[in-house]
Amino acid sequence: MVQLEELDLSYNNFSNDILSSLSKLSSLRNLKLSGIRLNGIVDVDGFCNLKLLQEIDLSRNNLVGRLPQCLSNLTSLEMLDISDNQLSGDISQSPLTSMFSLESIDISRNLFRIPLSFAPFSNHSHLQIFTGNHNREIYEDEHREYMKPPLFQLTYLSFGSSQHNDNIGGIFPKFLYYQHELEMIDISNIKLEGAGFPSWLLVNNTSLRDLTLINCSLSGSFQFPIYQHPVEDLDGLDISNNNLYSPIPSHICALESLSLSENRLLGRIPEHLSNCSMLFSLDASNNHLSGKIPRWIWKFPHLQVLDLSRNKFSGSLPLGFITSQIREVYLSRNLLGGTLTKGDGAHNDYSSYPLNVLDLSHNQIKGTIPRWISILPRLNYLLLNNNEFYGEIPIPFTLEQVKLIVISHNHFSDGYITKDLELVTKTNLYTYKGKPLDSLSGFDFSNNNFSGEIPPQISYKDDMKFLNLSNNQLKGSIPPSFSRLLQIESLDLSHNNLSGTIPSELAALTFLGSFSVAYNNLSGKCPQAAQFATFKDSSYEGNPYLCCTFPLPPSGPLLTPPASYDGDDDYGGSFIDMESFYASSGVSFVMVLLIIASVLYINPYWRGVWFYLRQDHHH
Repeated sequence: MVQLEELDLSYNNFSNDILSSLSKLSSLRNLKLSGIRLNGIVDVDGFCNLKLLQEIDLSRNNLVGRLPQCLSNLTSLEMLDISDNQLSGDISQSPLTSMFSLESIDISRNLFRIPLSFAPFSNHSHLQIFTGNHNREIYEDEHREYMKPPLFQLTYLSFGSSQHNDNIGGIFPKFLYYQHELEMIDISNIKLEGAGFPSWLLVNNTSLRDLTLINCSLSGSFQFPIYQHPVEDLDGLDISNNNLYSPIPSHICALESLSLSENRLLGRIPEHLSNCSMLFSLDASNNHLSGKIPRWIWKFPHLQVLDLSRNKFSGSLPLGFITSQIREVYLSRNLLGGTLTKGDGAHNDYSSYPLNVLDLSHNQIKGTIPRWISILPRLNYLLLNNNEFYGEIPIPFTLEQVKLIVISHNHFSDGYITKDLELVTKTNLYTYKGKPLDSLSGFDFSNNNFSGEIPPQISYKDDMKFLNLSNNQLKGSIPPSFSRLLQIESLDLSHNNLSGTIPSELAALTFLGSFSVAYNNLSGKCPQAAQFATFKDSSYEGNPYLCCTFPLPPSGPLLTPPASYDGDDDYGGSFIDMESFYASSGVSFVMVLLIIASVLYINPYWRGVWFYLRQDHHH
């Protein structure tokens, strides 16, 4: 056991005593204790004297405090991974500054402060990999202007704070001008005020494959080197959430992923981008791009994610724009028109297509919803709201397959919500825009002209969190089977022609936080469950034959679920009705004065005490 050189106890359950017991393993070279639930201050007695250690992995624990200075005793250490803890302190005052044998350092997802100049590591001649993203602060230090050329040549650099640093300003860190072997750079959430796009990074590092500069306050024109860097070697480029303004460079390219979102780029998508045939992700959302969406985009053989939302694209979508490999399409908030029904997908077998997300909301698309949409086997998120669709809805959609359907604010008329719904078992968790949407599962069919009865099959979707059928012409009764929607939080059936009673079975909906059946023809008694007594009278108004015997809260604006669910609107509420608060406080104050006056008038003794205290107070 004494001659043991490698020890891997990762992802077990140990106490901190494991560290102190390591002191006997004097021959140990490789130590991995990732995810073993270590907590508290680092116990230095265990491994600080293991002079032969070359690799230490303490990641994914719950270690706190500063790094022990005795770590500098490990003069042979080449790799240190302490990521995913709660360690803190200033890196410039840590033992890392004197551990010159280090080749790889990972301190990401901690609470460290890291100097922007990187001066503490300037004498680390072996350092090749530094990962320090998602820490507490990146700060500007006094070495910024006077740092000498570092001895290291990095191949991998990733650092940034967990949130935007408003106190940082100026140009890029000077040490980057001396780097020529970088293959990957990720600098995020660091305010570099006045800095433009660093095309010199591409010129100096001809082996660069991934460049990520998210939320760095880059401004000015977006220029891209033409000849100095072999563009065909660049796999990924992400400059999202900056302030770059200019047309997209005509010769830009990335082999796999290109993200230009949340800038001020304008003009058309350059033709040269069609040469990037290996792209699987293209995101140019939140810009000022215009013109027609080029047809060649839909011909990329590997494209899986396309996001051109929030621009000024116009024209119609080409026939067969959904391809056999694309999974997510975001085209919302443009000026797109035309129809989707030409050919209606007759030449394609959509039953094998992998499309998961289709967002065409907030455009000017007309016509009926094409039937090929209804046979997409993996479609989970369909957003067609705020367009000019009409006609019937072809829904052989399986209720358990689709997590979100939003078709509100269209012109559907003389149509019925079909009762021909098939039920399947959902087995996968899908994502929308990269984020799990368990909390956003439901249907929004509001603000149309749907008629007929509410199909009870809707209640078979037992993971539904909201249902909005308001502002239609639905008739008949509220299905008692809605009691199966045990996870529902918002139910809006207002402004329809519903009749009958509110089913008492709805008392089972204990998570219901927003409810409205206003302006229907309902009658009978309201449910007596506690949650129904908390809704304001505006939830029930407009039903002259509806009797609610419990005391209703005062009227006020009705909180309803958002129509488009795209993050535009802010929603909030108050637990206190301030008008009622002030009124009740005033009444209470008057009552107290009357009681005091009555006591003083009736009882001479207390009247004497009162006047005595008043005179003593004035003296």
